[in-house]
Amino acid sequence: MTKTTETKHAFHAKVKKIDIQDGESLIAVLNEHDAWELGINKFDKIEIKHNGEHIVADADLSHHLVERGEIGLFEEVTKRFNVNE
Repeated sequence: MTKTTETKHAFHAKVKKIDIQDGESLIAVLNEHDAWELGINKFDKIEIKHNGEHIVADADLSHHLVERGEIGLFEEVTKRFNVNE
């Protein structure tokens, strides 16, 4: 995953499916500590790559929903990537 600005940082994470639908937006949840280390803020656009495909999603942050080293993906994102866990 990389933040889509001039500065790109690679971050490999374990996927955690989140049983939430936003309706239209593609949302990924990062642990706040990981986001801070990468310079990612809430609502930043991040690029997510999985099995050769990529999307741009809105970043959301959490202390407890995802652990460090995980990325939580809302249903719209898991459907796009066909993530079955």
